[in-house]
Amino acid sequence: MSKKNQTEVDMYVLCLHKFRDDRIALTTDELKNASNEIGKCLQRQNYFKNNCFKNRLKKIEGWHVYSLNLEKFDVKELCNLTNAELGYYHHRTIMKFSFDFLYDFYTLREIRRKLKEKADTMIGICVKNTINNIISAGKMENVKDRGKIIYLYTYPFIVVKNGVKKCETVPFSEDTGTLSFDIFRLGKFKLFYERNLMRISGPSMILYTKGKDDKRLLRDIIRGCPIIQNFLKNRRFHIVQ
Repeated sequence: MSKKNQTEVDMYVLCLHKFRDDRIALTTDELKNASNEIGKCLQRQNYFKNNCFKNRLKKIEGWHVYSLNLEKFDVKELCNLTNAELGYYHHRTIMKFSFDFLYDFYTLREIRRKLKEKADTMIGICVKNTINNIISAGKMENVKDRGKIIYLYTYPFIVVKNGVKKCETVPFSEDTGTLSFDIFRLGKFKLFYERNLMRISGPSMILYTKGKDDKRLLRDIIRGCPIIQNFLKNRRFHIVQ
């Protein structure tokens, strides 16, 4: 299949940690300790290529981001997975997957299901359980049991590049079956704009773009996702016990 016929996608599994006491604040040393233990757990679970931790970690403005072994994700029959990362910082974990495939919405849903299930498992074992275990071992005296994670609220955010959808028939269309709206990005000198479509539903949020990465837009959407996550958090399908 020609590369130009493939659709590129970035999928983020956004996770909020529900602490026993939401007023807790981890110290710099506690964050470092938690991040190191998360890395060790990922290694024990063979989530690093050749089980090697070296060069699999990068630090970005407080975040500890781990590059993962692509062979651990069972989606090669559906898409070409090119990157997988897990990032941890205080009350959030974010997983990012990059892949390309011959676009079909039902295939995208199956990819989303498989990657989210894997992400939920990884975050549950390597973040939630790890942090709770080191607290139980007395390695986080500042927060103690108040800092234990009770739930993980996860919600997928998908960016479909070169996938802007045409306006459909109103009112009887897929777009009116969910919360959908246009986001317009101004071009250089405000001489033109690009239309992006945002689609929000219970299972995920999807942004259809023209293929150009807009870091500011992605940042603002990801920062705003806790509002959506808190709105949906009582829906059992995205609560990890």
